[in-house]
Amino acid sequence: MMIKAQQDLLAGLLFAAIGMAGIWLGTGYDMGTALSMGPGYFPVLVFGALALVGLVIAGKAFLTEGPPLSGMPLRPLLAILGALLLFWALAERAGFIAASLAMVAVSFFAEDNAGLLRRLAFGVALVLVSAFVFVRLLGLPFKLWP
Repeated sequence: MMIKAQQDLLAGLLFAAIGMAGIWLGTGYDMGTALSMGPGYFPVLVFGALALVGLVIAGKAFLTEGPPLSGMPLRPLLAILGALLLFWALAERAGFIAASLAMVAVSFFAEDNAGLLRRLAFGVALVLVSAFVFVRLLGLPFKLWP
């Protein structure tokens, strides 16, 4: 069989691999039943769906034409990865607000076509909504400030 859509094949295989890893990690938790779900039930279900979607996308690569595989832009990848690592490093020491603002600021290097005012407004709104949802509504044990 000939691969007609290289990007679909690689994306599908990546989704399937992440899904399978999630299933493998989730099986270490109690599964329970559909009526009495354990902590591993829903994550395994979601990762199973991700693996299935990945396999469908990878299979589609053999049936439909798609764009050829092109080079991967490194700046967006490094900016988002760096933003996540920065949040992880700062969250406990600097608090949720400061760590989120730093994460948003670094993640803006992934895109180069948004204005400064738009970035600032989006960043502040995102941090405030995130703090409200994760800390206040969901009760996650994050310190808002150091």
